[in-house]
Amino acid sequence: MTVTVNISTVRSIIKTNDRLREISFGSGAVIKQEWHEGSEFILGTLMQDIPRVKEWRVYDHCAVVTRLYAIYESFVEDLVSDWLVLLPALFPLYSDLEDKIRNTHQIGVGRLLLDLKKSRYEHLSLEEVIRGLFHGATDEKDYEILPDAFLFHEQNLRREPLEKMLTEAGIPNSWNQG
Repeated sequence: MTVTVNISTVRSIIKTNDRLREISFGSGAVIKQEWHEGSEFILGTLMQDIPRVKEWRVYDHCAVVTRLYAIYESFVEDLVSDWLVLLPALFPLYSDLEDKIRNTHQIGVGRLLLDLKKSRYEHLSLEEVIRGLFHGATDEKDYEILPDAFLFHEQNLRREPLEKMLTEAGIPNSWNQG
């Protein structure tokens, strides 16, 4: 649902900017229709700051590509996070998880411990990071898997890094080879 809303917003902004460019650079640029008091001043002020049409389009295209990638990346991270939250219910014992998932979790917890002071992880406490792994390793209590331990990626999420991330989270064969 979030992806749909975000993409609809991108579409709306594209349409709005296209219309503004049409008003600004069209054959009848800024046609006066029932001007309200002060609108001439407002439009005049806006017209001073409007970039050239080519630069405006380039900027819009770059912004749209960047925003669509951010929507995609957020979707992938939400998918992985939701899956990892479900794993303890599907595999009540940490030791029942695939080795790949446990190994990735342990390495991820180690990386989190090293990076815990960075602003990206300020929402996590030392206790939270350690607790899930400790409970899993000792099988004393219900364990939790911190999604942050799996969401390290230095590259854009193209096919190979995406497949790697999903496989390490226990979602193998995510790319249809057909």
